[in-house]
Amino acid sequence: MFFNNLAGIGFDGFVVSKVAKYKNLGAIAYLIAALIGLFSYKNFKAEISVNSNLIKTKVLMVVIGLCKYSGGGMQLVPHAVPNDGNFALTFVRKISKLDVILNSYRFYNSSLLEHSKVEGSLTKKIRVETMDDEPTGVEVDGEYIGESPVEFSILPKALKIIIK
Repeated sequence: MFFNNLAGIGFDGFVVSKVAKYKNLGAIAYLIAALIGLFSYKNFKAEISVNSNLIKTKVLMVVIGLCKYSGGGMQLVPHAVPNDGNFALTFVRKISKLDVILNSYRFYNSSLLEHSKVEGSLTKKIRVETMDDEPTGVEVDGEYIGESPVEFSILPKALKIIIK
């Protein structure tokens, strides 16, 4: 599968699968779906393969991005650099709903990776597999595309943009 900005597994995929109900509200639609989804979504057990490491942990979401901004100005991968040849990876370890609410400002001000339960790295390839019995949703560029497992790898120099 391909994307040109951001892919999300877990909470992000769950929210995108629900956001269509609120699209008539514009940019705030994602926020409303996220708040409603927060109370029905459960963290999931994930196996994340990145940079020759295998991470097995319970997570809220895993986000892979090429660009820093998404969905109404959120910065889920604040360390993303579009032309460095890497994916920026952010994953949020098991976190309480209250902690998500109290730290929601971090989604918008580049401080997400400063939270103790959030980790980030750069990689050229990533695989995420759900270890739970229930499937975990996946979205790319704001469109729900299905369920994990999912694997992404960089296509070097696949897109050139010229600005005149």
